[in-house]
Amino acid sequence: MYQDSLALELQARGIPFQQQVPLPVHYRGERVGAGYKADFQCFGNLIVEIKAQSALDSSSIAQTANYMRAAGHEVGLLVNFGAPSLEYRRLLIDPKPQEPTTDTGPSLSFPSPTNRKPSAALNPSLQSL
Repeated sequence: MYQDSLALELQARGIPFQQQVPLPVHYRGERVGAGYKADFQCFGNLIVEIKAQSALDSSSIAQTANYMRAAGHEVGLLVNFGAPSLEYRRLLIDPKPQEPTTDTGPSLSFPSPTNRKPSAALNPSLQSL
């Protein structure tokens, strides 16, 4: 209902848009899965996602950002019609994928069990040790 209503409003205002835009997803240069479908793409470079939730949450923001990256767009708009009053967020991202890194993450080191002493602060019963 909200999507159809917004489409009518965009059309009435002469805003160029596409509805249910397929966005392919690539991993290491290969297309994977069925991809995403953005609710709207306006002006050829703006992803508009609509929701009907009690409040916008981080998963909705992440979803919109993923759609923006898949489309290669820097700007997105997340609109929520389900809150007591209209909620929206303008999102800006760098659509360029990060350069692959060979870093395997932080290295972890643990003290040898023979070098560790029990902490009395953590367990009062160890004070006598």
